[in-house]
Amino acid sequence: MLFVIDIGNTNIVAAFMESASEVKHSGRMATVKTAKSSEIAPGFEDIIRTGEINKDEISGVIISSVVPEITDEAKEAARLVTGLEVLVLTYKTETGVVIGNEVPENTGADLIAAAAGAAKEYDGPIAIFDLGTATTLTVVTADRIFLGGLIIPGVRISLDAMVGKASQLPAFDIAAPEHFIGRNTIESMQSGIVYGNAAMMDALIDRTEDDLGQKVTALVTGGLGGLIYPYCRRKMIYEPDLVLKGLWYIYEMNRA
Repeated sequence: MLFVIDIGNTNIVAAFMESASEVKHSGRMATVKTAKSSEIAPGFEDIIRTGEINKDEISGVIISSVVPEITDEAKEAARLVTGLEVLVLTYKTETGVVIGNEVPENTGADLIAAAAGAAKEYDGPIAIFDLGTATTLTVVTADRIFLGGLIIPGVRISLDAMVGKASQLPAFDIAAPEHFIGRNTIESMQSGIVYGNAAMMDALIDRTEDDLGQKVTALVTGGLGGLIYPYCRRKMIYEPDLVLKGLWYIYEMNRA
C-alpha cells in the first residue's frame, strides 16, 4: 500500500492507495506553513487511525508539495510515522513527462503529478484544469511534453475578495443556483461563480485548441472541479484523484 501526501496551500491530503485507481482511505488537514514534523505527524497518525490502516501494509511514501516551508518537515513526519524513506517529487524526478516550460524548477509538483497521471491514462494532447486554491490550466502535448499553462485566481479566492471588498455582498455557500439569471443577490453571485467559471473553462479550451492547432482531451480535477464542470458546454472528464494517480505512477517509476 502506498502512502501518498499532497501538500497544497490550503490543505494537506493524505491518502492510502492499493493501486492507481483504488484509494483505500484519504483524509485532510489544514496546511500550516510554520508546522514542525512533531506537529504534522499526529495528523498523519489520526488519518491512519480513522482509516483503520495497518502500518505494516504501507510499502512506500511519496510527497508532492507546493509549500516549500514545510516540505522537509512533512517528509520527516512521514518517516517517523512509517519508518520508511520518503520520495519527494521534484522537476528532476522521472515522471514519464518532459518538463518543457522555460523554468522547470518553478513548476508546481501538483501540476507535474496531474500531468503524469493524465499522460499515463489518456492519448493525444491533454488540457488539465485544477480548481484548487488557484485555478490552473496545464497543457501536455501528444508526445508527453509539459508545455505550460495558465494560473488564475481560484474560485474561493475570487469569491472571498469580492465579498471582502463589497460591503453589501453577503458570504454564501458555493453551489449551482436554481436560476441562471439570479432572482436575488445570493443567487446572482452563485450563478456568476458557477456559470462564469464554466464559461471561462470552455473559452480556455477553445483558445488552447486554436494555439495547438488540434483538439485536446479536457480533464478537470481539484476541490471545486466536481461542482463546476457539469455546467461547461465543452466535454470535460472529471478526474477527482488525478494528482494521487499521478503520484502512484511516479512512485512506481522510481521505486528502485
